[in-house]
Amino acid sequence: PEAGYLRLSRWRYPGISRSSRRPESRFALAALALAVVGAAAYAAAWYSAANGLRTNIAGALATHGGTLGSVAISGFPGTIELTADTARLPLPGVDGWQLVARDLRVRSPFTGGDPTFTVGGATLTFRGGSVTADAEPPAVGIWKANAVSLAARNVSLRWHDDAVWKVARLRTDIIPGAGTGAIPDGTRLILAAEGLSVPSLRRGPFGDTADTLNVGAQL
Repeated sequence: PEAGYLRLSRWRYPGISRSSRRPESRFALAALALAVVGAAAYAAAWYSAANGLRTNIAGALATHGGTLGSVAISGFPGTIELTADTARLPLPGVDGWQLVARDLRVRSPFTGGDPTFTVGGATLTFRGGSVTADAEPPAVGIWKANAVSLAARNVSLRWHDDAVWKVARLRTDIIPGAGTGAIPDGTRLILAAEGLSVPSLRRGPFGDTADTLNVGAQL
């Protein structure tokens, strides 16, 4: 009997030890599996949102005959950043006019919020000439409820005849109207410039500088 008892105790001890470790191992494996599935789902959602941002921007330009240049996507995991070398947009209703933005960077929070963007420079071409704008640092804008606000400092405006205008601070607001056209009826354009310096060949009776210039228009 004593020998049988010893054999029974030796048999039971390893079995009890193995069963006591099983719940912990199963919990660790379940936690690891949940973490992998959650990370994969988050990554898939981020890439879907990033592709959606690129599609929306390219689609908005294409609606008016514009194009988006070479695009790179970054910012994972917290934000979505789209960088394009150029964005081209013919001005609707104005034959021969085209706006080309350079070094466009759009930043959108992945968890929601209004997109912001920066623009390194832009060129407006029209019949008979062009004007190129450069800002240092790049101009910063925000897109909210289809309205666009853009602010820039140290802006240089170079005309096709090499005349250069300098603007210390520039702010532009475009507020769309309620119409359905390429440029909705009632669209408002607000332009405010500070520290405007005019080149000598463009100076008139008001001198070579203007402290403040405000322009408003409704289309």
